[in-house]
Amino acid sequence: MLSFYEAAVEGDVYGVSEHFADWDVNIDTQFENGNTALFAAAQRGHNNVVDYLLGEGANIHIVNRNGHTALSIAAEKGHGDTLKKLLFYSSIDDVQAEVPVARAGGMTLLGIACMNMKSDVVKVLVESGADVNMAGSANGYTPVICAVRTGDSRSLCELLLANADPNLPDSSGVTPMIHACSVGLEKGIKALLWMGANPIIPGPTGALPIQYAMAHRNVRIVNLLIDNGADPRSTKEDVERASRKLSAMRQMITAKGAF
Repeated sequence: MLSFYEAAVEGDVYGVSEHFADWDVNIDTQFENGNTALFAAAQRGHNNVVDYLLGEGANIHIVNRNGHTALSIAAEKGHGDTLKKLLFYSSIDDVQAEVPVARAGGMTLLGIACMNMKSDVVKVLVESGADVNMAGSANGYTPVICAVRTGDSRSLCELLLANADPNLPDSSGVTPMIHACSVGLEKGIKALLWMGANPIIPGPTGALPIQYAMAHRNVRIVNLLIDNGADPRSTKEDVERASRKLSAMRQMITAKGAF
């Protein structure tokens, strides 16, 4: 017979319920790596087990030794339906909370989903009220920057349509546009431009997005930026003028609600 924790790992809801009913098991006992039965079920998308454990009062806030909670591991693994069940027992504070994930430092649930290219989870979190502009403390990356860095154009579009700021920089002053030029994400650059990103905001060293693209010898992106008003000789006045124009364009596009 499987143990309580093993039953949760295997998705055996009968085994889980039998242990809980007959053996007076502490539902929040932490096993290997500090994982609870709820964590194990959420990690694997065993929704029937998650349903049962939540109904019996399992604690969704317990953090394992790697800094993960049941919510954050469901987000990382892309289990959107599981996340919905967990969020039903959560507050908006849980949706916004930063998670001290060991290998990534402090990250929001939205940041975790974007870093792992889980666009379906991004959609669930956005619909649940997650702050699309909240950066993680580890590197100051916003969800938009996380999506750009991983090349996740679908998540990026979800965020931009939810009115994420396409110009909000990380803690070092590097904008999403510069990140996109650095990783060569042409689709992402098109989405950023369409939603009003300013193509001539410089980075912390004073270098422009087009100069990053030139340094990476990405001719297609250089031409794309030039076609959208970028110029390696742009002045501060050019940046301010472009910002006003693009802000007005973004407001119009957001009002229409689609690309």
